[in-house]
Amino acid sequence: SPFITWQKEGINVVTAGKSHAVLPGGGLQISRAAREDAGTYMCVAQNPAGTALGKIKLNVQVPPVISPHPKEYITAVDKPISLPCEADGLPPPDITWHK
Repeated sequence: SPFITWQKEGINVVTAGKSHAVLPGGGLQISRAAREDAGTYMCVAQNPAGTALGKIKLNVQVPPVISPHPKEYITAVDKPISLPCEADGLPPPDITWHK
């Protein structure tokens, strides 16, 4: 069977000190996917007859997190007010307001 290695951006991901491992069947296991694991990976299979390459794109979804803001605002009647809501996540979250 061919010898399998995995690369991301030209770097061997198993020897890069991260939590990656090549499975017995040649697949890549990432023990705990993080935002920085997103990207294009290349599977490199080698045997005496040659080398084959395969590319796989990994998207990592991150749950939304709302940036902290004061919990209470005060305004006068008939005056405008803007209430902030900043959220981060992947893909970028949709924001809706409910009373």
